Amino acid sequence: MNVEDVILPTNKNDLTKLYVHINQKINEIWKEYVIHTNLKYVPETTKIFAIIFCEMDFYESLLARIRVHLDEDDMMEMRRHDAIWDW
Repeated sequence: MNVEDVILPTNKNDLTKLYVHINQKINEIWKEYVIHTNLKYVPETTKIFAIIFCEMDFYESLLARIRVHLDEDDMMEMRRHDAIWDW
């Protein structure tokens, strides 16, 4: 799927909810990989690593599309949700 094909909500409240949800998804993807590899280089995961980063890039690009619709105050609030590690 192309990130430009995703239809974003027009409601600001829905955009902020989507932003938070996508951030949580990015954190979950990274957390699964880190826990799986225990932060060590594992040769068997090199192909998985490429797939994970493609998926994360997709979500980061989607976040960028959302950011252009939010003002500075909204983004300050959204930054509280960026890279929140619960592990």
